[in-house]
Amino acid sequence: MRALARIHDALTDATAWIATGCVAVIAFSYCFEVVSRYVFNAPTVWVGAITVYLLLVSVMLMAPLVTRERGHVTITFILERAGPRSARYLSAACIAVSAAVCLVSVWFSATETNRQFLAGTTMMDSLLVTPKWVLSACIVYGLLSSSAYFLRQISGALAGEIGVSAEPGRE
Repeated sequence: MRALARIHDALTDATAWIATGCVAVIAFSYCFEVVSRYVFNAPTVWVGAITVYLLLVSVMLMAPLVTRERGHVTITFILERAGPRSARYLSAACIAVSAAVCLVSVWFSATETNRQFLAGTTMMDSLLVTPKWVLSACIVYGLLSSSAYFLRQISGALAGEIGVSAEPGRE
């Protein structure tokens, strides 16, 4: 099981680097568009589509890392007022609900991605013709990997390793 967790972590690290590269390409593309449009009076037709696609890809490829690092927004006022034992169970329950929501979302996303693949659905923006399932597959990956991290965190919450006192930066 630990070997599988190490593989999951390595894949998450790799996709986070890809997501970072996507953000860099987005920044470069917008700078290129500004220079092209206002200096050379020659606006591009591809920057809008590329940046929208890469934004989706970057968010979904980075989501598992954010989940692993517990970097998502957490409202803790109830956990802060609960006793240590209650807080552990409540934290584990919240993590389990988060995993369940992600898994339900994976089911819907995967079903739609499969439908898009079988139908050959494409997106046409400017000069780009992109198979829609490629972008949808990023959503499936991001939600599925985040679900796995939530499931991995349940035992830590029950052991008191994850909670109000064990948040990143407070350890």
